[in-house]
Amino acid sequence: MKKTGTTLREIRENAMLSATKFYRGILSLQYAYRVEANTQLLSKEKMNELLDRHNMLIDEFYFVQRDYKLTELEEILYEFFQMKSTLDVKKMQSFVQTIDDKLADRENQFYENLKQIMLAYIDFNKTQNIESIRSVIQVIWIQLAKKNQWSYCELVLMCNVVFVFELDDLESMIKRLFKELNRYQQFKNIDELQVKAWFNYCTILRINGRMKETKTLLRNALERSIILNNGFLIYECKFRLYELDWVENEIEHREVLHDQVQRIIDALHLMEREAEAIDLVQDWKKRTGTQLKIAGKSYVAAGV
Repeated sequence: MKKTGTTLREIRENAMLSATKFYRGILSLQYAYRVEANTQLLSKEKMNELLDRHNMLIDEFYFVQRDYKLTELEEILYEFFQMKSTLDVKKMQSFVQTIDDKLADRENQFYENLKQIMLAYIDFNKTQNIESIRSVIQVIWIQLAKKNQWSYCELVLMCNVVFVFELDDLESMIKRLFKELNRYQQFKNIDELQVKAWFNYCTILRINGRMKETKTLLRNALERSIILNNGFLIYECKFRLYELDWVENEIEHREVLHDQVQRIIDALHLMEREAEAIDLVQDWKKRTGTQLKIAGKSYVAAGV
Protein backbone atom coordinates (compact mmCIF):
# COMPACT_ATOMS: atom_id res chain seq x y z
CA MET A 1 0.00 0.00 0.00
CA LYS A 2 1.29 3.43 -0.92
CA LYS A 3 2.07 5.98 1.79
CA THR A 4 -0.31 8.87 2.46
CA GLY A 5 1.93 11.55 0.98
CA THR A 6 2.60 9.54 -2.16
CA THR A 7 -1.13 9.06 -2.66
CA LEU A 8 -1.87 12.75 -2.14
CA ARG A 9 0.75 13.70 -4.71
CA GLU A 10 -0.76 11.22 -7.19
CA ILE A 11 -4.25 12.68 -6.63
CA ARG A 12 -2.94 16.24 -7.00
CA GLU A 13 -1.05 15.47 -10.20
CA ASN A 14 -4.06 13.62 -11.67
CA ALA A 15 -6.11 16.75 -10.97
CA MET A 16 -3.40 18.79 -12.78
CA LEU A 17 -3.09 21.18 -9.86
CA SER A 18 0.01 22.81 -8.47
CA ALA A 19 0.83 22.23 -4.81
CA THR A 20 -0.05 25.88 -4.17
CA LYS A 21 -3.59 25.47 -5.50
CA PHE A 22 -4.15 21.98 -4.08
CA TYR A 23 -3.18 22.84 -0.48
CA ARG A 24 -3.99 26.59 -0.37
CA GLY A 25 -5.52 27.68 2.94
CA ILE A 26 -5.04 24.23 4.49
CA LEU A 27 -1.27 23.58 4.49
CA SER A 28 1.70 25.85 3.90
CA LEU A 29 3.70 24.98 0.79
CA GLN A 30 6.68 23.80 2.84
CA TYR A 31 4.42 21.62 5.02
CA ALA A 32 2.73 20.17 1.92
CA TYR A 33 6.03 19.21 0.32
CA ARG A 34 7.09 17.41 3.52
CA VAL A 35 3.76 15.55 3.59
CA GLU A 36 4.15 14.46 -0.05
CA ALA A 37 7.72 13.36 0.69
CA ASN A 38 6.34 11.28 3.61
CA THR A 39 8.53 13.05 6.14
CA GLN A 40 5.63 14.90 7.80
CA LEU A 41 2.44 13.40 9.22
CA LEU A 42 -0.95 14.83 8.31
CA SER A 43 -3.71 15.12 10.91
CA LYS A 44 -7.12 13.56 10.29
CA GLU A 45 -8.70 17.01 10.41
CA LYS A 46 -6.42 18.36 7.66
CA MET A 47 -6.88 15.20 5.61
CA ASN A 48 -10.67 15.46 5.76
CA GLU A 49 -10.51 19.14 4.87
CA LEU A 50 -8.37 18.36 1.81
CA LEU A 51 -10.60 15.52 0.65
CA ASP A 52 -13.77 17.58 1.11
CA ARG A 53 -12.31 20.42 -0.95
CA HIS A 54 -11.39 18.09 -3.81
CA ASN A 55 -14.66 16.09 -3.70
CA MET A 56 -13.15 12.80 -2.62
CA LEU A 57 -14.56 10.40 -0.03
CA ILE A 58 -12.19 8.95 2.55
CA ASP A 59 -13.08 5.44 1.29
CA GLU A 60 -12.07 6.51 -2.22
CA PHE A 61 -8.75 7.85 -0.91
CA TYR A 62 -7.95 4.51 0.71
CA PHE A 63 -9.04 2.72 -2.49
CA VAL A 64 -6.54 4.81 -4.50
CA GLN A 65 -3.91 4.26 -1.81
CA ARG A 66 -4.33 0.49 -2.24
CA ASP A 67 -3.85 0.81 -6.02
CA TYR A 68 -7.59 0.62 -6.64
CA LYS A 69 -8.09 -2.65 -4.77
CA LEU A 70 -10.60 -3.61 -2.07
CA THR A 71 -9.51 -4.49 1.42
CA GLU A 72 -9.71 -8.13 2.42
CA LEU A 73 -12.84 -7.46 4.48
CA GLU A 74 -14.46 -5.55 1.60
CA GLU A 75 -13.73 -8.49 -0.69
CA ILE A 76 -15.36 -10.89 1.77
CA LEU A 77 -18.44 -8.68 2.11
CA TYR A 78 -18.64 -8.17 -1.64
CA GLU A 79 -18.55 -11.94 -2.26
CA PHE A 80 -21.17 -12.45 0.46
CA PHE A 81 -23.53 -9.82 -1.00
CA GLN A 82 -23.02 -11.24 -4.51
CA MET A 83 -24.03 -14.71 -3.39
CA LYS A 84 -27.69 -13.61 -3.24
CA SER A 85 -29.14 -17.06 -2.49
CA THR A 86 -28.65 -19.72 0.17
CA LEU A 87 -29.83 -22.31 -2.34
CA ASP A 88 -26.56 -22.25 -4.28
CA VAL A 89 -24.53 -24.86 -2.40
CA LYS A 90 -21.53 -24.69 -4.74
CA LYS A 91 -21.14 -20.95 -4.22
CA MET A 92 -21.44 -21.36 -0.48
CA GLN A 93 -18.82 -24.10 -0.46
CA SER A 94 -16.48 -21.90 -2.49
CA PHE A 95 -17.13 -19.03 -0.07
CA VAL A 96 -16.32 -21.27 2.91
CA GLN A 97 -13.01 -22.14 1.28
CA THR A 98 -12.26 -18.44 0.78
CA ILE A 99 -12.93 -17.80 4.47
CA ASP A 100 -10.80 -20.80 5.49
CA ASP A 101 -7.91 -19.32 3.50
CA LYS A 102 -8.25 -16.06 5.43
CA LEU A 103 -8.45 -17.88 8.78
CA ALA A 104 -5.38 -20.02 8.08
CA ASP A 105 -2.92 -17.63 9.70
CA ARG A 106 -5.05 -15.74 12.22
CA GLU A 107 -8.28 -15.62 14.23
CA ASN A 108 -11.22 -13.47 13.15
CA GLN A 109 -14.58 -13.78 14.90
CA PHE A 110 -16.63 -12.29 12.06
CA TYR A 111 -15.09 -14.63 9.49
CA GLU A 112 -15.62 -17.59 11.81
CA ASN A 113 -19.28 -16.68 12.38
CA LEU A 114 -19.82 -16.23 8.65
CA LYS A 115 -18.21 -19.59 7.96
CA GLN A 116 -20.39 -21.37 10.53
CA ILE A 117 -23.53 -19.82 9.05
CA MET A 118 -22.55 -20.92 5.53
CA LEU A 119 -21.85 -24.46 6.74
CA ALA A 120 -25.24 -24.51 8.48
CA TYR A 121 -26.99 -23.42 5.28
CA ILE A 122 -25.15 -26.10 3.30
CA ASP A 123 -26.31 -28.70 5.82
CA PHE A 124 -29.87 -27.32 5.70
CA ASN A 125 -29.97 -27.76 1.92
CA LYS A 126 -29.21 -31.46 2.46
CA THR A 127 -31.36 -32.18 5.51
CA GLN A 128 -34.04 -29.43 5.51
CA ASN A 129 -33.56 -29.36 9.29
CA ILE A 130 -33.82 -25.73 10.44
CA GLU A 131 -32.26 -26.65 13.80
CA SER A 132 -28.86 -26.97 12.09
CA ILE A 133 -28.97 -23.25 11.35
CA ARG A 134 -30.82 -22.19 14.49
CA SER A 135 -28.25 -23.69 16.85
CA VAL A 136 -25.44 -21.79 15.12
CA ILE A 137 -27.35 -18.49 15.09
CA GLN A 138 -28.27 -18.86 18.74
CA VAL A 139 -24.60 -18.92 19.72
CA ILE A 140 -23.93 -15.78 17.67
CA TRP A 141 -27.02 -14.04 19.08
CA ILE A 142 -25.85 -14.72 22.65
CA GLN A 143 -22.50 -13.09 21.78
CA LEU A 144 -24.10 -10.01 20.24
CA ALA A 145 -26.89 -9.52 22.76
CA LYS A 146 -24.26 -8.66 25.39
CA LYS A 147 -22.81 -5.80 23.32
CA ASN A 148 -23.90 -2.19 23.72
CA GLN A 149 -23.58 -1.60 19.98
CA TRP A 150 -23.09 -3.81 16.94
CA SER A 151 -20.54 -3.30 14.22
CA TYR A 152 -21.61 -3.07 10.57
CA CYS A 153 -20.35 -6.62 9.94
CA GLU A 154 -22.39 -7.95 12.85
CA LEU A 155 -25.43 -6.14 11.48
CA VAL A 156 -24.86 -7.80 8.09
CA LEU A 157 -24.91 -11.21 9.78
CA MET A 158 -28.11 -10.65 11.74
CA CYS A 159 -30.09 -9.09 8.88
CA ASN A 160 -29.45 -12.21 6.83
CA VAL A 161 -30.36 -14.81 9.46
CA VAL A 162 -33.24 -13.30 11.42
CA PHE A 163 -35.76 -15.65 9.77
CA VAL A 164 -34.35 -18.72 11.57
CA PHE A 165 -35.13 -17.43 15.07
CA GLU A 166 -37.76 -19.11 17.17
CA LEU A 167 -40.82 -17.02 17.92
CA ASP A 168 -39.99 -16.77 21.63
CA ASP A 169 -36.70 -15.00 20.85
CA LEU A 170 -38.03 -12.91 17.99
CA GLU A 171 -39.42 -9.77 19.64
CA SER A 172 -36.28 -8.83 21.58
CA MET A 173 -34.06 -9.71 18.62
CA ILE A 174 -36.08 -7.66 16.10
CA LYS A 175 -36.24 -4.67 18.44
CA ARG A 176 -32.46 -4.77 18.78
CA LEU A 177 -31.90 -5.30 15.05
CA PHE A 178 -34.05 -2.33 13.99
CA LYS A 179 -32.34 -0.16 16.60
CA GLU A 180 -28.93 -0.98 15.12
CA LEU A 181 -30.21 -0.45 11.55
CA ASN A 182 -31.43 3.00 12.55
CA ARG A 183 -27.99 3.87 13.91
CA TYR A 184 -26.40 2.93 10.58
CA GLN A 185 -29.08 4.52 8.37
CA GLN A 186 -26.55 6.78 6.60
CA PHE A 187 -24.01 4.01 6.00
CA LYS A 188 -23.21 1.98 2.86
CA ASN A 189 -25.59 -0.76 1.63
CA ILE A 190 -27.88 -0.12 4.59
CA ASP A 191 -31.01 0.13 2.43
CA GLU A 192 -30.45 -3.37 1.07
CA LEU A 193 -29.85 -4.69 4.58
CA GLN A 194 -33.05 -2.98 5.77
CA VAL A 195 -35.04 -4.70 3.03
CA LYS A 196 -33.42 -8.04 3.89
CA ALA A 197 -34.31 -7.57 7.58
CA TRP A 198 -37.94 -6.68 6.79
CA PHE A 199 -38.29 -9.58 4.37
CA ASN A 200 -36.72 -12.13 6.73
CA TYR A 201 -38.87 -10.88 9.61
CA CYS A 202 -41.90 -11.47 7.39
CA THR A 203 -40.66 -14.99 6.71
CA ILE A 204 -40.66 -15.99 10.36
CA LEU A 205 -44.06 -14.34 10.94
CA ARG A 206 -45.47 -16.26 7.95
CA ILE A 207 -43.99 -19.57 9.15
CA ASN A 208 -45.67 -19.03 12.52
CA GLY A 209 -49.12 -18.34 11.07
CA ARG A 210 -48.97 -14.55 11.35
CA MET A 211 -49.25 -13.72 7.64
CA LYS A 212 -51.52 -10.69 8.06
CA GLU A 213 -48.83 -8.91 10.08
CA THR A 214 -46.46 -9.04 7.11
CA LYS A 215 -48.43 -6.81 4.69
CA THR A 216 -47.07 -3.42 5.77
CA LEU A 217 -43.51 -4.71 6.09
CA LEU A 218 -43.67 -6.33 2.64
CA ARG A 219 -45.01 -3.14 1.10
CA ASN A 220 -42.19 -1.16 2.71
CA ALA A 221 -39.66 -3.71 1.45
CA LEU A 222 -41.15 -3.59 -2.06
CA GLU A 223 -41.04 0.22 -2.16
CA ARG A 224 -37.40 0.25 -1.04
CA SER A 225 -36.48 -2.54 -3.47
CA ILE A 226 -37.91 -0.51 -6.36
CA ILE A 227 -35.77 2.46 -5.31
CA LEU A 228 -32.74 0.15 -5.16
CA ASN A 229 -33.66 -1.23 -8.61
CA ASN A 230 -33.10 -4.73 -7.22
CA GLY A 231 -35.13 -6.99 -9.48
CA PHE A 232 -34.86 -10.14 -7.40
CA LEU A 233 -35.97 -8.40 -4.18
CA ILE A 234 -38.87 -6.81 -6.08
CA TYR A 235 -40.06 -10.20 -7.29
CA GLU A 236 -39.66 -11.81 -3.87
CA CYS A 237 -41.72 -9.09 -2.20
CA LYS A 238 -44.41 -9.17 -4.89
CA PHE A 239 -44.64 -12.97 -4.65
CA ARG A 240 -45.26 -12.84 -0.91
CA LEU A 241 -47.84 -10.05 -1.31
CA TYR A 242 -49.66 -12.10 -3.97
CA GLU A 243 -49.52 -15.08 -1.63
CA LEU A 244 -51.15 -12.97 1.07
CA ASP A 245 -53.79 -11.73 -1.41
CA TRP A 246 -54.62 -15.35 -2.26
CA VAL A 247 -55.41 -16.05 1.39
CA GLU A 248 -57.40 -12.84 1.90
CA ASN A 249 -59.39 -12.55 -1.38
CA GLU A 250 -62.35 -14.29 -2.92
CA ILE A 251 -61.97 -17.28 -5.22
CA GLU A 252 -62.85 -15.34 -8.40
CA HIS A 253 -59.78 -13.11 -7.92
CA ARG A 254 -57.39 -16.04 -7.56
CA GLU A 255 -56.99 -16.75 -11.27
CA VAL A 256 -55.62 -13.24 -11.76
CA LEU A 257 -53.19 -13.77 -8.87
CA HIS A 258 -52.04 -17.07 -10.35
CA ASP A 259 -51.25 -15.32 -13.66
CA GLN A 260 -49.35 -12.55 -11.86
CA VAL A 261 -47.25 -15.07 -9.96
CA GLN A 262 -46.58 -17.00 -13.16
CA ARG A 263 -45.10 -13.81 -14.64
CA ILE A 264 -42.77 -13.56 -11.64
CA ILE A 265 -41.60 -17.14 -12.21
CA ASP A 266 -41.05 -16.39 -15.92
CA ALA A 267 -39.00 -13.31 -15.00
CA LEU A 268 -36.83 -15.28 -12.56
CA HIS A 269 -36.20 -17.84 -15.29
CA LEU A 270 -35.02 -15.06 -17.62
CA MET A 271 -32.75 -13.80 -14.83
CA GLU A 272 -31.29 -17.34 -14.58
CA ARG A 273 -32.47 -17.62 -10.98
CA GLU A 274 -33.73 -21.17 -11.55
CA ALA A 275 -33.24 -22.47 -8.00
CA GLU A 276 -35.16 -19.54 -6.52
CA ALA A 277 -37.91 -19.91 -9.13
CA ILE A 278 -38.32 -23.61 -8.27
CA ASP A 279 -38.43 -22.73 -4.57
CA LEU A 280 -41.26 -20.23 -5.14
CA VAL A 281 -43.13 -22.66 -7.40
CA GLN A 282 -43.07 -25.21 -4.59
CA ASP A 283 -44.22 -22.61 -2.04
CA TRP A 284 -47.10 -21.57 -4.31
CA LYS A 285 -48.17 -25.19 -4.78
CA LYS A 286 -48.17 -25.81 -1.03
CA ARG A 287 -50.05 -22.56 -0.31
CA THR A 288 -52.66 -22.65 -3.10
CA GLY A 289 -52.74 -26.15 -4.52
CA THR A 290 -52.20 -24.73 -8.02
CA GLN A 291 -49.29 -25.51 -10.32
CA LEU A 292 -46.92 -23.00 -11.94
CA LYS A 293 -44.46 -23.68 -14.74
CA ILE A 294 -40.85 -22.72 -15.42
CA ALA A 295 -40.08 -22.45 -19.14
CA GLY A 296 -42.83 -24.90 -19.96
CA LYS A 297 -41.89 -27.43 -17.26
CA SER A 298 -44.01 -28.21 -14.23
CA TYR A 299 -42.46 -28.70 -10.79
CA VAL A 300 -44.25 -30.49 -7.98
CA ALA A 301 -43.97 -29.47 -4.35
CA ALA A 302 -41.65 -32.32 -3.45
CA GLY A 303 -39.07 -31.24 -6.05
CA VAL A 304 -38.38 -31.36 -9.77
